[in-house]
Amino acid sequence: MQLGNPLRSAGVTQRERDPWWASSGMDYSLEEIEDVAADIASYIPPSPQLTWPMLSSRLGAQVWVKHENHSVIGAFKARGALAYLQKLKTEMPRLSGVVAASTGNFGQSIAYAAIHRHTRADHGASHPQQD
Repeated sequence: MQLGNPLRSAGVTQRERDPWWASSGMDYSLEEIEDVAADIASYIPPSPQLTWPMLSSRLGAQVWVKHENHSVIGAFKARGALAYLQKLKTEMPRLSGVVAASTGNFGQSIAYAAIHRHTRADHGASHPQQD
């Protein structure tokens, strides 16, 4: 059984195989990814990875689980929000704020990132109509 992405090994980039990716402008070098990872690590420590003996026993393999629920807001999304706001601030130095259309963990992530990026954040979410 061959593992890995056959398109990647054939030299096809993510941008070439995914139209959304191509329009997103997300084409980063390893150095850029490492820089962002170091920046994020200065705000959010790595999530703990713990073994799960019962699951490992049932599967016959050692199973490790990354506990994102132990992160600052209880979800991995804060990392993406920090990276995204930094990118926005770099591309738009006069950025005065952002709006998140979520009050869930995405909205919490934007709020957390905005505090640390010294950017205003407003949140809004639709509410189901009551009959």
